[in-house]
Amino acid sequence: MISLGVFLGSFVVQLPVFAVLVVGLILLTAQGARLPRRTLQLGRAGLAVMLAEGLASMVWSALLPQIISSLDFEVGWTRTYGLINAGVGLVLALLFAAGIALLIAALLAARQPSFAPPER
Repeated sequence: MISLGVFLGSFVVQLPVFAVLVVGLILLTAQGARLPRRTLQLGRAGLAVMLAEGLASMVWSALLPQIISSLDFEVGWTRTYGLINAGVGLVLALLFAAGIALLIAALLAARQPSFAPPER
């Protein structure tokens, strides 16, 4: 069972980030006619991935006390905890990096050359 207090506490801390990501998605949707299609897709994907990472991080923070309480303290519980935490941390870091990479790709896709490339 997820600890509701930890979940809500984590949500309050993450609320400004979630608000920025949701507003970003809304603004991208509203500007749909002005931006290239690829830019919109990459931007939306980046924001969605970062939103998913924040939600996963929040759920992990709420599940962590439950996992610790279920571990057997007699036999190598610190190693098990360390491996689980490192694995989840790696996945969350990769998700965040993917979101940033998609946002950078959206910026680069939106960039249009100021002059026509020379013909060969």
